[in-house]
Amino acid sequence: MQKITARVRKWDSNHLEWSWLWELVLFVSLNYIYYYVFIYFVNIDGDFETRDIGIVAVGLLAAGVSLLTSYNAKENELNKYRAKWCDEIRSISNEYISELMFFRAIMNFKVSGYESSHGKVLHYINVYDSKFGIDFIKDIQEKNSKIDLYLIRGEEDKVEVGVYNDFIEVQNKVISLVVEVEILGECVKSGKILKGFDEDVDALYEDFNDFEDDFIDPLRFHVAGYLDGEWKKIKVGGFNYRVKKVFLLSFISSVVISFLSYLEVLN
Repeated sequence: MQKITARVRKWDSNHLEWSWLWELVLFVSLNYIYYYVFIYFVNIDGDFETRDIGIVAVGLLAAGVSLLTSYNAKENELNKYRAKWCDEIRSISNEYISELMFFRAIMNFKVSGYESSHGKVLHYINVYDSKFGIDFIKDIQEKNSKIDLYLIRGEEDKVEVGVYNDFIEVQNKVISLVVEVEILGECVKSGKILKGFDEDVDALYEDFNDFEDDFIDPLRFHVAGYLDGEWKKIKVGGFNYRVKKVFLLSFISSVVISFLSYLEVLN
C-alpha cells in the first residue's frame, strides 16, 4: 500500500495539472461506498423514524463540515510557511547564482588576450586573490549549508534530491577550479613547470568558458522548476490535504444523497 501511495504521490507532484482526475475518481468511488454503507445501516432496522434519520444526518454533516473547515484552516496556515520557505530558497539561489556568474565573468575577463599559458595563469591567480579569496569559498559553502537545511531529502526520487545535488556539484566544481588555479599559480611563481602544464591551462580555460552552460544554467533551470512545483502546491494544496478533502467532501455529499434517497423512498 505504501508503494502505491508513493507512486501516486510522485505522479501527482509531476502532473499537478491532472490531479483533478484522480481526485474525481476517488470522489465518485467514495460516494458510492459511503452511500451503500449508509443505506445498509438504515435498512438493518426498519423501525427508524424519519426524525431520527434526520438527526443522524445533520450530526454527520456537522462533523464533516467541521473537519473540513479545520483542515482548510490548517492548510492555509501551512501555505503561509510554505510560501515563506519558497521565498527563502529563491533568495539564496539568486544570491548563489549571481555570485557564480560574477566569478565566471571576472575570472574569464580578457584572459583570451594572453597568448602564453603563464600569462593566463597569472591573470587567474591575480584576479582570484584580488576579487575573491578564501571568503568566496566560505560563502559558497555557507549557502550550500542553508540549502541543505531547507531541502528535505528523505526519499531518493524526490525532486529536492536533484536540486540539492546540483548545488553540491556546483560547489565541488568551484572548489576544483580554485584549487587548480592555486596549483598552477604556485608552479608559475616558483618556476617549477610540471609536465602537461600547457594542457592543464587549456583545460582550465575551457572549464571557465563552459562553466555557465554546464553548471549554472542547469542549476537555474532545476531550481526554477522545483519552486514552480512548490507554488502550484500552494495554489491547489498539498497531496495529503487534497486526499483528506476528497474523503470529507464525498462523505458530506453521500450523507445528503442518502438522506434524500431515504425521503424519496418514504414518499
